[in-house]
Formats: sequence, structure tokens, C-alpha cells
Amino acid sequence: MEARVIAAARARLAGARGALAEACARLDAMSPLAVLARGYAIATTGEGRAIRAAGEVSVGDRIGVRVHAGSLDCQVLATHPEGEPR
Repeated sequence: MEARVIAAARARLAGARGALAEACARLDAMSPLAVLARGYAIATTGEGRAIRAAGEVSVGDRIGVRVHAGSLDCQVLATHPEGEPR
């Protein structure tokens, strides 16, 4: 009887470990850091707010750009809002 209880506990623990590993993998896939590792960057205003559209900044603004391995301090030279010819 004791051996059956131990075996059942081990099986349940193995299942829980598998479910945890799967949840961790899903969470990691949605992580902004995983996106950066694929070659994307996150641009932020001087206040640290993410820039989502070119119209949110003006020529001369200083912005930050976070990449996978570090960050950049940049200055806006030009903006090209969506739909405007470049």
C-alpha cells in the first residue's frame, strides 16, 4: 500500500512539473525580452513611455531604444507617420 501511495505521489508531481514547464514556456514566448532576442527593439520617450506611432515624437526629441543586448540613446532626425510618403 505504501509503495502505491508513493508511486501515485510521484506521478502527480511529475504531471505538475510538466504543466509548470509548459506554462513557463508560454509565458516566456510572450515576454518582451523574447521579442528583443528575435531582433526587435522597443523605443521609449524620455519619460520611459513606449513609442507606438511616429506621430508621438517630434524632430529633435531624444528617445531611448532598448535592444536585446543593451540600449541606445537616440535623437529623432525625421518622422514618417503611417500613410505619409517617405
